[in-house]
Amino acid sequence: MAASSSSDVPFATIIGAGRIGSMLAEHGECLVLKRGDVVPADGSGPIFVATRNDSLEGIIDSTPDNRKKDLMFLQNGYLDGFLEEKGLSSNSQCLLFVAVSSLGAEPIDVS
Repeated sequence: MAASSSSDVPFATIIGAGRIGSMLAEHGECLVLKRGDVVPADGSGPIFVATRNDSLEGIIDSTPDNRKKDLMFLQNGYLDGFLEEKGLSSNSQCLLFVAVSSLGAEPIDVS
């Protein structure tokens, strides 16, 4: 990747090609994976998990051990107990205050 200015979004992996994952993918260089795709073991940078909560266990279990520290969870639920059970209690969680009514629709700030 070429040198980037301070306003460029760095490379990231996004798991989930739905409303939120697609919205994120529009704003920077990234690799978009659908549920069931494999996270590259030799990758780097954040892995934004933008899927339903019921997909998280499979995603975590299939993520290479060396990349699990890069997982950042963008779910709409309280995950502390679940992440602690998976040994990921220090991973980042984000609750977005944005709504995307349909795939490709403009996001709406709901904060």
